[in-house]
Amino acid sequence: MRHHRVSATIVTSGATGRTRWQAFGLSALLLAVSLGVLLTNARAPGPTMPAFLPCYSTGVVIGDLLTAFLLLNQARLVGRLSLFVLAAAYLFTGLSAAIQLLVFPGVFSEEGLLGGGRRVPSGCG
Repeated sequence: MRHHRVSATIVTSGATGRTRWQAFGLSALLLAVSLGVLLTNARAPGPTMPAFLPCYSTGVVIGDLLTAFLLLNQARLVGRLSLFVLAAAYLFTGLSAAIQLLVFPGVFSEEGLLGGGRRVPSGCG
């Protein structure tokens, strides 16, 4: 089986001035809207949501592992060591978040799967 070199990928294709300004504008707009929403509700205490951290950690695990997968594929196509290193970092953070999710008390069992108790999440994250 022969490997074909891809001439243009996300990594090798450069950003134009227009796409940079579009990315900057979209980021600035999202930041302004987020700050506006947060500042209007800054003094009101938020509700207690015990399931927030497990849901957030699940999103981090899925996002980091998918990003690692995509970066590993790009690194294999392009052959850059820097992409392999970046993919390894995403893989590490995804697996670390998965371990934190497993030991977090109240998600899978009252004391966490590894029996760490209530003190584990503060030192595990």
